[in-house]
Amino acid sequence: MKTASLAACAALLVTVAANAQSRPDFSGTWIPRAPDSSAPRGRTSSMSAGGGRAVLGGGGPVELRLTQTATTLTIERSLGSVVQKFAHTFDGAGNVNVNGRTTLKTKSWWDGATLVTEGTQSVTMASGDVITADLREVRSLLANGELVLETTRTTGGRSTSSKQMYTKKQ
Repeated sequence: MKTASLAACAALLVTVAANAQSRPDFSGTWIPRAPDSSAPRGRTSSMSAGGGRAVLGGGGPVELRLTQTATTLTIERSLGSVVQKFAHTFDGAGNVNVNGRTTLKTKSWWDGATLVTEGTQSVTMASGDVITADLREVRSLLANGELVLETTRTTGGRSTSSKQMYTKKQ
């Protein structure tokens, strides 16, 4: 009986260690990858909990500065002098991030080697109206080191999806 218990504990530890090793580290400064060599690099205004579609304004490259610990992913996006910061914990607990007129209420968790974030994004317009969207983001790293961000946003029963590719800034 004791041997079976020890074997079960050892198997559990191996499973936990393998799961932790399969999680990528998203840390670094990321810029949007140009879709092809003829497109200007980094021309986008995409923003959200990690890169969806809330426009900050202006043109030019949007940088994502990601800092990852064992329990949290912190995302700082900058476009010129405008910087937004969001923190997501990996335990499925709720997170509330407020940046100006934007409020994100999300939960994030690991699904193998991908980080899933779901929740709502509310934006208070200058008129005082509040627009709320359901949000789902899935982050992963490709074998070549590129960051993939797949975003689905649903507002008023209509869904839009995007897939963005980022390369690490040298």
